[in-house]
Amino acid sequence: MTAAVVTLDFAGAPFNGTPAQVIENLRDGGSIAREWIIGQIEAQTKPPKPAEPTGLGAVVEDADGMRWVQARAEEYPWRPSVAVEIGAGPLYKPWDQIDAVRVLSEGVPA
Repeated sequence: MTAAVVTLDFAGAPFNGTPAQVIENLRDGGSIAREWIIGQIEAQTKPPKPAEPTGLGAVVEDADGMRWVQARAEEYPWRPSVAVEIGAGPLYKPWDQIDAVRVLSEGVPA
């Protein structure tokens, strides 16, 4: 495991952005400061998005655990791998709108 350096940007911190107030909230068991710090760390240590697989039937997983399948449609080539409840979001998306975290299958050459 490699060490990571994370910088806390107090300009967007809760409690008017003062480090002393954030520390005080943490010591009191406050979840607001804890969640803010977790968000800062996650934003700075998120792994890069994998390259888009180009094979037909390629499968990727997004940050929410949803799997997307390469459908070869012109405008929106990626579709959810399972039926999605109507109103739950778009049924098809271009690659740049998918927060992919891992490639599960490269698919087959088209």
